[in-house]
Amino acid sequence: MDQEALARLEAALEAGPCESPCPRCGEKQWYSRRYDAFFCPRCDAWAEEACEDPHCEYCAGRPERPSLALDIE
Repeated sequence: MDQEALARLEAALEAGPCESPCPRCGEKQWYSRRYDAFFCPRCDAWAEEACEDPHCEYCAGRPERPSLALDIE
């Protein structure tokens, strides 16, 4: 992911890097305040599944992949 796309993703997800590595690729995971979830920008994957609560303010509108949040903006 190029720097411009990463900056757009950071804004869309209200996110920033953290210290924990991605279990798939080893790059730093990021944390999304918007969706209260960790994700890997390189793998374009959430670190955990969304919860099943249809009324959850974080999970109900979470896109399948982090990069799809750019389409929601």
